[in-house]
Amino acid sequence: MGARSERTRCDVSEIRVEFHAHGPLSDRRADRIAREFTDDLRTDLALGHGVILVGEMQRAFKHPRPHYWTTIDVVHRSANTDVITDHGSVKYNYWLAGRGSRNFPVTRFGGYRHWENADRRTKARFWPLAQQKMHRALARMEG
Repeated sequence: MGARSERTRCDVSEIRVEFHAHGPLSDRRADRIAREFTDDLRTDLALGHGVILVGEMQRAFKHPRPHYWTTIDVVHRSANTDVITDHGSVKYNYWLAGRGSRNFPVTRFGGYRHWENADRRTKARFWPLAQQKMHRALARMEG
């Protein structure tokens, strides 16, 4: 691998990098391992987010009912997107979350903020989980 910088004009720097590889990068193993890494990370984060969200509901709701969390589902939307949803089946969903038109200042109830809390906790899990999975993926590329 090599890199060099050339000055071609007074207002432009050209950076050229040449890379010659053999092993997992050249025989497509790295592509497959990277795809598996991102799929595994996305799935673990999505499923974990669902578990965290249910825990937030059970912890925060004044009158928790199983209907609230039994409708939570992880849906694989596209190659790089999973969605955690209740499919709109929970009545007063936006009001419970504190996002409805009838929340504060209309009423004193500001919402439970269970989605926001779950988002925050999932974001905190991202880097430790990504690093753990990345170490495994890199080890697979080396061997």
